[in-house]
Amino acid sequence: MSEINQSKRKMAENNPVNWLTDSASDRVQTVKRISDEVRNWQFNQAEQAGFTNLKEINKQTQALYKLHE
Repeated sequence: MSEINQSKRKMAENNPVNWLTDSASDRVQTVKRISDEVRNWQFNQAEQAGFTNLKEINKQTQALYKLHE
């Protein structure tokens, strides 16, 4: 899973998006769709492996990541 998260971060770095001006563009919609699909896949994989609290862990990780920035 950590490799998937690194790939998502790399995709975000390589595809900078200005959400205020580009929110309706095809590129933004594609990046958002890919990110959403990968996140849903991760949650499904974790649930199948017996992790039922991945969403809560993800929220905590996001909060810590934002504090670190």
